[in-house]
Amino acid sequence: MTRRAFLAAVPVLLTPLGCGEREPDPEQWVAIDDVPEPIISKARKELPDIKFTRAWKVQRAGKDAYEMRGLTKNGKTREIMIGVDGKVIEIE
Repeated sequence: MTRRAFLAAVPVLLTPLGCGEREPDPEQWVAIDDVPEPIISKARKELPDIKFTRAWKVQRAGKDAYEMRGLTKNGKTREIMIGVDGKVIEIE
């Protein structure tokens, strides 16, 4: 295999590994209706065109947070993680 072919293949081979993130444990799933109102309101403010369909209660840096996932109108998946203090931790 040439070096060029190898370098082209590396991203394809590593794609299934993701970025080190795992799918949240299904036992931590939370119904969207059970996400506290200040958290879901903040998510809707940050990503107004997203219809949130799933939520998980997670821990980030030892603090509780909610990760929510939804779809844009064209089907693209978007995620947001918000701490219980209402601060946005991450948007994907």
